[in-house]
Amino acid sequence: MLGASWTNVEETAACGYVNNRSLTVNGGTETDTVLNWAAPSTCGNAEAVINVAVPANTPSTGTVYIAGNFSTLGIGMSSSNDWAAGLYPLTKTGTDEWQIIVPAA
Repeated sequence: MLGASWTNVEETAACGYVNNRSLTVNGGTETDTVLNWAAPSTCGNAEAVINVAVPANTPSTGTVYIAGNFSTLGIGMSSSNDWAAGLYPLTKTGTDEWQIIVPAA
């Protein structure tokens, strides 16, 4: 259970209630993944909003990209794309401000 109350129970991928369950492992290892939690407001589609402030001398007609270890976010980005330059362009949102919205897979 996540948190300190029953409002933080496990939910299905479609955000439905999951009854109490048990797991028996006989002579091996079992990976049991929780798809969603009922709280704190984590069930359903999610996205990561990344805002970046760039140096003032960044060309306004250029493109800003972001790179990183995104596969660890658990949103479906392939580890083969981690730290790959030029794959994830940001959108200019203001003077020296850029943004990318990464949806959950």
